Parts: sequence; structure tokens; C-alpha cells
Amino acid sequence: MGTQSVVSLVNYKEETIIKVIVGCNGFNSLTFSDKLKKLYTQNKDITLKEIYDLALLEKFGCVDCLIVINSTDIFCKDKEEVSSLHREKFLNPTFNSRWERGTADYPIVVKV
Repeated sequence: MGTQSVVSLVNYKEETIIKVIVGCNGFNSLTFSDKLKKLYTQNKDITLKEIYDLALLEKFGCVDCLIVINSTDIFCKDKEEVSSLHREKFLNPTFNSRWERGTADYPIVVKV
């Protein structure tokens, strides 16, 4: 059973604002995405670290596979190990940049 997931927040123009990419526990993506949307709508200045912490709290991913990215920054365990695909494919909200095929078992796009 696959467990990779991508949860992306997009604006009204459907431009990607934030992506959260995990390699495990993707089956928790719906619960996580609902809480992320609520948190983001309450505070648009939310940090990548706060989103990272929320993902871990909701058991969406783990410290070894969780990556939170926006247009300018990345938050994860080790930025040195992050593939260039994360930046190159950031604007595609459903692209799983953990691997070149780009598919994920649980892709969710949340409009905010």
C-alpha cells in the first residue's frame, strides 16, 4: 500500500502557495489538509516550521520524510538532501517531487 502524499495550498488564481510532501502516513492527508486550511485562513503569516509541526502532530509524514516548501524556502530535517525537483516542480500542486514520476497516492489541493 502506498503512503506518499502531497498537500498543497493554492490561491484563488490556483497558484501554489505552500506544498507539504511526505513519504509515509499519507493516508492522514485529509485530516491534515482540513486543519492546515483552518490554520492558514486564521493566520496567513504561518511559518513553514508551524506547518511542519502541525503535520507531525497529525501524524502526516515523519521527521525523515516531511518537507514543507513555499516559493522562497524549504523546511525539513536536512535541506542538503532535498532534491532540486522540489523547487523545479513547486508550481504544480499535485506533483510529488520526492521522485521523478511525480505521482502520490494521496494528492490534495486546498483552495484558500
